[in-house]
Amino acid sequence: MKKRINPISYLGWLGIVGVIGINTGDFMLQLFLIYFIFFIYRNMPADELFWLNIRKSATRAFILEIILNSVMIILITILEKYNISSAISSAIRISIIRGFGIIFLIALLFFIVMLAWYGKQERKSVEDIYDNNKY
Repeated sequence: MKKRINPISYLGWLGIVGVIGINTGDFMLQLFLIYFIFFIYRNMPADELFWLNIRKSATRAFILEIILNSVMIILITILEKYNISSAISSAIRISIIRGFGIIFLIALLFFIVMLAWYGKQERKSVEDIYDNNKY
């Protein structure tokens, strides 16, 4: 029987963009290095419980990103309302773009931490069941 690779592990290849970022010195591209964490799931079986954990983690990360993006849009609206001068606004535009990148990174890290936490809970519950069934 051929062992199947977990499809989530393919996200790890996006980490190569982070290596390009290291070579070019671009901070935003270096954020892609976090994707190398997904290679951990290469040999993990992709059963129904794993996909349930993915769904729960992704839902929470999505809600967090919606909240943070809304806060960022409110800040942009406030800055636009008060007509910042053009010399300052170019620096602020770059900061806003980086802010959205950092918000995405925060949501991705939140997703990874939640997925690891659900996996830890799953292993703990399996150990508890195993310990309770010993005679």
